[in-house]
Amino acid sequence: MTPAGTKNGIRRVVLALDPGADYRAALVEAIALATALHAELNTLFVEDVGLLGAARHSFVHRYAPMRARWEPFGESEIESAFKDLAGRVRAAVAEAADRGRLPWSFTVVRGEVEAAALSAAQDADLVVLGAGQDAPLAGLRSPSLARLGKRARERSVLYVRPRAPVARLLVVAYDGAPGADRALGVAARLAHPSELTVALIAPGAKAAGKLEEQAKDVLGGQVAGTAFIALPKASAGDLCGLSTRVGAGALVLGADNALLRSAAARKRLDETTCRVLVVR
Repeated sequence: MTPAGTKNGIRRVVLALDPGADYRAALVEAIALATALHAELNTLFVEDVGLLGAARHSFVHRYAPMRARWEPFGESEIESAFKDLAGRVRAAVAEAADRGRLPWSFTVVRGEVEAAALSAAQDADLVVLGAGQDAPLAGLRSPSLARLGKRARERSVLYVRPRAPVARLLVVAYDGAPGADRALGVAARLAHPSELTVALIAPGAKAAGKLEEQAKDVLGGQVAGTAFIALPKASAGDLCGLSTRVGAGALVLGADNALLRSAAARKRLDETTCRVLVVR
């Protein structure tokens, strides 16, 4: 097997932002990922068609604090706001990427956030979807595994939650499948061994022991401080519960994990407060 760190398969990180996202928080996360993975950063600013559609209704207003009154907020105002925000986001991306000496690009697309991002990022190795805690529409626009359905397994995606803990700890669901090997390898690039918890999905102690040896082989022996925990069951609830108990900042799954084929499991994963990283 290829030791973690010599090959992670991620060379292009795409950060997808919409007008409801706290782009500063999301950008910090994307820059950290691109830096750790020695990857290029491409930013997609998605003009949300849902907001444009809502603006066509005459009852849509916004509060203008400087004038202390509610004012109509129509399609032209939305278009202007999109253009202004896209300019500010582009400037922030340029500054952060140049500071970190990362190759970068910036593109504006229009559509529904998750679908537009995945369609536009056909060549992306990792897509970052989500909104920071301070995003004005964070509660409404959190990225959703359930909404994406089967498309959730098409490419590697980091789902950022509005209230996700800032801890660097990662929990990796490991069942020995090829996707789990890739997920563990990427996790090893993002965290120190002492910040990794490997959930061994195995029916008994003997099977868990074999999985642990396989995981250590994938990690290339860099396991000092890494925690290995056997989980006889691999339900979404079990993995979310483990992530909560260890204070993980992200749960890492291979795209071939059985949980992603279940609509109920994807919905349960949506409910966890930690980030979910799906590695294809």
